[in-house]
Amino acid sequence: MKRRKEKDYPVMALMALLTIFIVTFLVVAIIRTVSSFQAEEPSAVEEPDEPTSEHLAAISQVEQEILLDKLAIYDDYFVTFDGQKKIEDLTDVEKITFIDRLPIEVQQEKGLDFEAGVPLETIQELLREYFGPDITLHPVNCPCFLGDGDYLIYDATTRTYYADTDGHGHGGYEPYQVHNFYVDGVKTSNENSITYTLTIKKAFAAPNSSSYYSSYTDALEKNNLLFDLYTLYGEKAYTDTSRLLSVQYEKNKGLFPGYVYTFTTNSTAEEAYLVNLKK
Repeated sequence: MKRRKEKDYPVMALMALLTIFIVTFLVVAIIRTVSSFQAEEPSAVEEPDEPTSEHLAAISQVEQEILLDKLAIYDDYFVTFDGQKKIEDLTDVEKITFIDRLPIEVQQEKGLDFEAGVPLETIQELLREYFGPDITLHPVNCPCFLGDGDYLIYDATTRTYYADTDGHGHGGYEPYQVHNFYVDGVKTSNENSITYTLTIKKAFAAPNSSSYYSSYTDALEKNNLLFDLYTLYGEKAYTDTSRLLSVQYEKNKGLFPGYVYTFTTNSTAEEAYLVNLKK
C-alpha cells in the first residue's frame, strides 16, 4: 500500500470541512422547513359559523293593515322624494322636516306643540321610533315649506325647538293626497329580526283635487293625468272617493309604478321602522 504524501492532508482536511458544512446546512434547512410548516399548521380545525336560518312567509292581513297605516305617516313627507330614499342618506334638515310634516293627528298623539317648544330629546326619540336606533340628528333649523326662511328654530341653550309663528303668518302645510294599493309582500324572519318588504302602487292628487296621477312629481307639475274622478263620477268623487279610486286602479293597474318599502323590527309589525324606499 502506498503511503499518502504529506501534501495530500490539507486537501483532505478541506474536503472534510466542506462536507461537514454542506451536511450542517442541509440539516438546518430541513429543521427550519419543518418548524415553519408546524407553525403555519393550525392547532385545531375551526368550524365555520353556521349561517342563521331565515324563514319566508306572506305578510298576514293584520300586518298589512298595520304597515299600510305606517305608510300613511311617512307619506306626508316621503312622497316628495318620489320613490327613492335610503334612510342612511337622510340629511339633518330632512330629518327635522319629517318630524315637522308628521300628520296633525300624529303630532297631537305625540304631544308635539312647537309653539310651546319641543325638547331635542323628544325629537330624537321620534326619529328612533320611525327610523331605528342608529339614527342620529345634529340639531339644525327646519325651513318653511314655502321657502321663506326657517320655521322651526333650534335653541341650543334650552335644547328645544320652537316654531317661529311671528315670521310666518301664512297657513300651514297641506300634504298631497296619497292613496296606497297593496300589491304583495314578503316577511323574512330569523332569530334576530323580522323584515317586511312591501310592493305598493300609489295614486297622487293635490289637496282638494279630484285629478289623480301616478307620481308625486306629475301631480305637482300637473303632467300625465291618469283620470279625474269628478269628471267620471261627479259629486260622488268627494263622497265615495276610496271605492271609486279602487275601481279606477283596477282599470289602470299597468299605469302605476311600484314602490318598494322595507321595514324591519326585532319585535312586531307595530314596532317596525322604515329602512329603505325604492321605485
